[in-house]
Amino acid sequence: MTTENLKQQFLRRACLRRASEFTSLVSWQKGHQASYLKARRNNWHRQIAEELGWEMQALARSYEQCKEQAESFSSLGSWQKGHGASYSKALKESWQRQIAEELGWKLRRTKNDE
Repeated sequence: MTTENLKQQFLRRACLRRASEFTSLVSWQKGHQASYLKARRNNWHRQIAEELGWEMQALARSYEQCKEQAESFSSLGSWQKGHGASYSKALKESWQRQIAEELGWKLRRTKNDE
């Protein structure tokens, strides 16, 4: 084994140890950003999450998938907190407002509405 491989193994184990202090990817990211970012840069974060038995949010890839995820919530805020992956995708693709309107959620007025 090369020195670089040993270093990577050591760093991955250190990230795993630190992650084990938390209960989810989000709490790890907020609680110890340095180890989370190291793991993410090396594509270890999902493997570590699986090893620790953390539930992973499915990634929404289409408008329909985002809307389907949103349907189990009662507002934009609860959707954002409950399934951040689909909420973020909808926000990025500018689907958020349309989904909210289709689900009958009340929206705040913005300057663009006037």
